[in-house]
Amino acid sequence: MKESLITYDYSLQAMQNQGGDIGEEIFDRFRTLNRNCILMIDAAIIRLRNQSSSFYNQIIDRGVVRVPVANRYLTSEFEPCLVSLDLSLPEDCKILHESIMQALKEIEPNEILLGKGRMICGWLTCEEDIINLAAYLGEVAIQQRDGKDVLLRYYDPAIMISLLSILDDWQQRRLLGPVEVWSFIDGDGQFINKINQSDNQLRLSYTLSLSAGNWRDIHFVGIKNRIICNYRLAHLSSERFSESAVFKLLQQSLKRAEMCAFTNEEELIKWGECSINIAPEFYNHGMIKRLLEINSLSGKKKFTQIISHVTEQQWNDIREDH
Repeated sequence: MKESLITYDYSLQAMQNQGGDIGEEIFDRFRTLNRNCILMIDAAIIRLRNQSSSFYNQIIDRGVVRVPVANRYLTSEFEPCLVSLDLSLPEDCKILHESIMQALKEIEPNEILLGKGRMICGWLTCEEDIINLAAYLGEVAIQQRDGKDVLLRYYDPAIMISLLSILDDWQQRRLLGPVEVWSFIDGDGQFINKINQSDNQLRLSYTLSLSAGNWRDIHFVGIKNRIICNYRLAHLSSERFSESAVFKLLQQSLKRAEMCAFTNEEELIKWGECSINIAPEFYNHGMIKRLLEINSLSGKKKFTQIISHVTEQQWNDIREDH
């Protein structure tokens, strides 16, 4: 993977430095545009954590616009919220800063492993009326699979960045709709600006026309997040590949695992970790191919059993060969 390496280490100093830089970038953009910044938060996370949040209470007290996702199935307290921030006002600048620091706290790998979720979805650039924006974001969150409604939690940053490696350009434009730029912080603490390459108009249709292959890749999102979280924990104090680079790698690797009839979550996690830590296509190395072929003909063992006798020296040889 010939990508720039990440060094963000989740320390307080790194968080403060990154938070300051991100805040300046957001502030400068919206002051130049002379528009309000739209903060999106996921209220369902508050219910998940089952604990009070002073930041969330502050947001609710000032007024929000609910995003009606799955209102046939969920009550309003589980709906995401939009908050319009006027960055010419000191109190709104304070909320912006607090939202950035909250987002950076939420990505700490141990917090992620504890399943605490991410309340801060991102900061949206959009000229459309906020009520119309909320309606669109709610409608596009419901997609059809085999004739049934499925809630696509694309607004979760951990899902959004993976979706961007799954959806084609047309699907991405349809997903973003009237949003000109969707900004968020990825799990590596990097500030991501997804620019919508369209006319940013509201649409009458909300379908993303997701294929069977798209749904298969979406099914793998949770597994990919587990893999990359483990990877980060193992490389907190050293350089590591970026989240987007790892997601692209895993998308291809996990398809191959599925072709080899591995479907158990723990087996897929181990397979993915081999692609990151050994070689992206470790499975194409002669020795591993032979083990997989033998298993397909006779054993039907778990992947961890298949590779249990591979020595450290043999893994090193695979690294060097690839």
